[in-house]
Amino acid sequence: MDELLEMRIKFLETLLKRYIEISDNSNIRVRSQEETIDRILEELDKLYKQREK
Repeated sequence: MDELLEMRIKFLETLLKRYIEISDNSNIRVRSQEETIDRILEELDKLYKQREK
């Protein structure tokens, strides 16, 4: 289970990094991009809390 959790965290961290890069390179910030970034961050927060237990 821990390995799966770590894999999911790593995946979301990578996804977030790439999404931010793409968003920055487009030079356009739209609400949907911000909402997606927020959802990824919320999911990561939940997973980090699970990892601490």
